[in-house]
Amino acid sequence: AALRAREPERRIDALRALGARGGDGVADALQWVAASDSDAQVAQAAIDALAHIQTPDAVNALISLTADRTRREWCIAALARLGAARIEWLGKGLAHPQASVRVAVIDALARMKHARATELLARGLDDADAAVRLATVNALAHLDARLWERRLSAVARNDADPIIRRAAQQALRGKA
Repeated sequence: AALRAREPERRIDALRALGARGGDGVADALQWVAASDSDAQVAQAAIDALAHIQTPDAVNALISLTADRTRREWCIAALARLGAARIEWLGKGLAHPQASVRVAVIDALARMKHARATELLARGLDDADAAVRLATVNALAHLDARLWERRLSAVARNDADPIIRRAAQQALRGKA
């Protein structure tokens, strides 16, 4: 009932309490509020609560919420703050059916600046969607990803998309 209260402050208090408590079904309730509440502060509180409980369901909810452009940046920031223990859960988002979600996962992994996160995001070089491959090239260009120079060289030579080939060439020149 408090999640549907008229006053945003009451909804935010309820979200914080749910985030602190956790438990079965909490991630679903928080995801619903994050996706549907018209008050930006309430939606942000729901996203923060999902990041706080850090269950697989909560991480999946944050990944799914990146499909909403109005919530994407908040969710990416929350996912990037999850820490090394949750990198594998975040990496599962690279298999999401929506390319925009996979791009958001690439962004979150890149912001983590962790070796395993970089390994996972590099899988995006093989994605069927050009937007995901381009996001991956750009992410690797901004990271100290010397281990990926061989892969970036292959992309620069062989990617079907000339924009991605050019981005990979620029990324390699930036490392020189």
